[in-house]
Amino acid sequence: MESLSPIFILPEHQNKGLGQAVIHKVFALYPDTAVWRLDTIKQETRNCHLYEKCGFVRVGEEHIIN
Repeated sequence: MESLSPIFILPEHQNKGLGQAVIHKVFALYPDTAVWRLDTIKQETRNCHLYEKCGFVRVGEEHIIN
C-alpha cells in the first residue's frame, strides 16, 4: 500500500485538469501498487471530488475538526 500526500495547485492553475494529470502520473510511476491511501478533509468538497474522480473511495474513520 502506498500513500498519496496532498497535492497543491495554485488557484490560477486550478480547474485545468492538472491535479488529475498529476495523480494519474503518480499511478503510472508505481504500476505495481494495488492499494493507495489518501487522507483528506471531508469538508474540502472540491478535493474530494477530484480524488473520487481519480478512483479513490471513501473508507475508514471520520474525525470532526473545527
